Amino acid sequence: MIATSRRDIRPSFWRSEMQAAQVQELFEAVFPVEFIESEATRLGVQLRQRHLRVAELMVSLVLMGGSPEAGRISAAVRDYCNRGNPKVVRSASSKWFDEELLTLVTTLSARAREYVSGMPLHLPGILAGRRDWRAFDSTTVKLDKRLLEVWPGTGDYAALKVHKELSLGCENVVDYHISPAKEHDAPHLCIDEGRRGTGLIVDLGYVSHKLFRSCEAHDVHLVVRLKEGWKLRLDDSVTAGESIAWLADEDQIDLLAAGDCTLRDLPEKEMDIDVRFGPEDDPIHARLIVFEAKGGWGYLLTNVPRETHTGAEVAMLYRLRWSVELQNKLAKTGCQLDEITARTAVPAEILVHAAMIASILANAVAHLEHLDQGLVGETCRKMKSPPLHAMLVWKCITTATYNLATLLVAPEDTSMTWEQLAQFLRHGGQDPNWKGKPSAIDQVKGRTASGRAWKDLAGRRRRAVA
Repeated sequence: MIATSRRDIRPSFWRSEMQAAQVQELFEAVFPVEFIESEATRLGVQLRQRHLRVAELMVSLVLMGGSPEAGRISAAVRDYCNRGNPKVVRSASSKWFDEELLTLVTTLSARAREYVSGMPLHLPGILAGRRDWRAFDSTTVKLDKRLLEVWPGTGDYAALKVHKELSLGCENVVDYHISPAKEHDAPHLCIDEGRRGTGLIVDLGYVSHKLFRSCEAHDVHLVVRLKEGWKLRLDDSVTAGESIAWLADEDQIDLLAAGDCTLRDLPEKEMDIDVRFGPEDDPIHARLIVFEAKGGWGYLLTNVPRETHTGAEVAMLYRLRWSVELQNKLAKTGCQLDEITARTAVPAEILVHAAMIASILANAVAHLEHLDQGLVGETCRKMKSPPLHAMLVWKCITTATYNLATLLVAPEDTSMTWEQLAQFLRHGGQDPNWKGKPSAIDQVKGRTASGRAWKDLAGRRRRAVA
């Protein structure tokens, strides 16, 4: 527990009281005790109140995600019993994890995502101009081989995929769904009117000609890697002078002109040129961007207008897809999504949702700190204190699990206050590398020592002169 001094002489921006009410609102939105109890009764999760306190069980199920025993239902049950609830034998507790409880935890996950979707967005610099930018990716979770028929993997093993949609505005998962790992990714990304005016950064598994056409039809800006095997040709808008400037090799010019140029034929040279691909009678138009990256060269296709983003800025946008990879690491390593040992399908799916709720909660706490420092909309401010790191926030949450659970379910039984919890999360979750090694998302959002959002100023000057 964190002790507070009688007289707080710290500057106002270091005082956790500013966030205490928001932290309380967040945790109570993710764990709405009265709603959980009423839904449990309606769904038939519990038939008699004295047999199971469902709200406490749900808190244990999610917050135990960071323990070494995570993924095991016994860990959540033991934590539930250690808080003074009646002891139960393993055979009895296993019956709690049924279809009704799965429905309940799925509902709680949807409510958590709805809450974070409503948080203010921060879209400065190259993220501005769109309602939001989303990164879409999937992560594979291996399961017990007994679940092979329900969740078939791509080989002789059981596995499922969690398809995640991460908002770069609030830096959190705003949607996800589960599918057998054997299924292809592409059908799991739908472009409709709800995405109009947004931007999308997509993993290679979801890329298709249909995706490009759907994005054009619904005004969605798309940034993807060039697929190996796709044949490109110069767009009709490219002049002879431009093609010679970008492609000094006449053989490469001929390949692009003939529509026979693939990823392997492209030069290792920075370029930003208009191409088309797909059927000759109904081609898809896009920008081909080649840029130098760590370990090699990157090749991107995008429909982002050249008037708003230089080639380097589009490349930086694609780097932001790493944010969803960090979310995968948080869910798997921190919240133990990779440690699911359930032997039946329903408990396994329950534990997947519990791990996802946990990761959403940690990211939401980190975003609260951004909002607390005024990072909203297109505004950039010089940080008065270090931003929070979601992984460190989650470690703080797991450290305070017992008191936090009591604070949520029976606040009269603990001396911890929401002010103390907010202070603990703020100081324990600070990112120590935010100045020395800022991430791509930190640079783009101005969470650096300078407080300025990253832009390709040199490229913009060259474009202005041209």
